[in-house]
Amino acid sequence: MARAAVGVALALACGLPAFAQAKKADLDAEEAVKRFVREMNAADAGEDDRLTAIRRVAKTRHPRVVEALAPYLTAGDARQRIAVARALAGFDRVPGTVKALADGYTNEVNQGDGTRGVRIEMLRAFGALKAKEAAPLVNKAIEEKFIWIAKAGIDAAAKIRHKTSIEPLLRQLYRIEGKEGNKVVDMKEVEGNWIDDTLGTAAQPFSMSPTFAEANEKPMGKTEREILRDPVLAALKSITRQNFGTHAEWNRWWVNNRRTFEVPR
Repeated sequence: MARAAVGVALALACGLPAFAQAKKADLDAEEAVKRFVREMNAADAGEDDRLTAIRRVAKTRHPRVVEALAPYLTAGDARQRIAVARALAGFDRVPGTVKALADGYTNEVNQGDGTRGVRIEMLRAFGALKAKEAAPLVNKAIEEKFIWIAKAGIDAAAKIRHKTSIEPLLRQLYRIEGKEGNKVVDMKEVEGNWIDDTLGTAAQPFSMSPTFAEANEKPMGKTEREILRDPVLAALKSITRQNFGTHAEWNRWWVNNRRTFEVPR
């Protein structure tokens, strides 16, 4: 009996620190969110102040913070939405994160040309989170006509590694191997306000993502094939652990293996 009592006491003692830590995490998150709400709604808050508030609250990775940030994926200007998407990209395994991003990605306010940068950052977040739940959105992005969204979808697919991404990747590879791949990308498409909005301010600059860096590199005038071929091949290799160089080779392998294929670890 005494031994049983000691066992219970030890179990309680061992469980207490974990419970206490969880409780502290909840309290810390509530405090962080309260400060965030005050800063976002302050009468004298400027754009830079709100971007700083987003970065600060994102240091506390907690479901309560996800709830607080989620509305700002569809509110404010493009830079604010991008800041939230980039912040949530670091919320690996935090419940609600992928759903918040997916809801923001599909919201009608983020569907225009002026919010392409927002969608690109959300796709990058899906990739960073390896969010298999987002595979349908990523798969659709792979075949987007706007090349930089397509590339962001391709890059995300390489990280998520979902079986359903193989066929859209193969269709994209087939397209760029054909005449459509000869299309020279009009760099004016990426020089509008939507890309300027991603660069932040002098006080709080956003780092240039690879997508935008590629879009602005010199010399300009790459073909769609030159831009997308290597990323598509890299994504297919990442998902399948196979290594082919042309659509014909990949398609031949896929026809023979798609029924039994399982994504290798």
